[in-house]
Amino acid sequence: MKFAPRPDYGSFQDTRRKRLAAERRQQRERDSAPLLAVLIEAQQPSIDEVMRHRAEDWDREEQAARDHLAKVWRSVRADIAALPVEQRQQIRNRADHYGGKLDPVAYAYFYGQVTGHHRPGAPCGMGGRPIPS
Repeated sequence: MKFAPRPDYGSFQDTRRKRLAAERRQQRERDSAPLLAVLIEAQQPSIDEVMRHRAEDWDREEQAARDHLAKVWRSVRADIAALPVEQRQQIRNRADHYGGKLDPVAYAYFYGQVTGHHRPGAPCGMGGRPIPS
């Protein structure tokens, strides 16, 4: 089964532009309640802390996305493997002539086209109903 690997965007990049945006955001929060600006400022984390949290969140979300994609891949591959040889060949033919990204959603869509049944993970346009012939 062919697939397009998920692009690797690398780790979070701490840039001057992102730091300035975080500073502007904090300033807007303080400006939204001028009488409480001192209290708001005392509760705001430093820009270094904000950037550290963003880097941690980036890594965590990236791993969660990769784990989810792997889980869906395993599920789709198992469903396709359980099909008769003729239907697997039809899915393979559709994948060979497909011009888009070969990811689990594409294979779930091919599964739905060949079997006539919507598979979770397939594009929403099928609405969970059998696909008309």
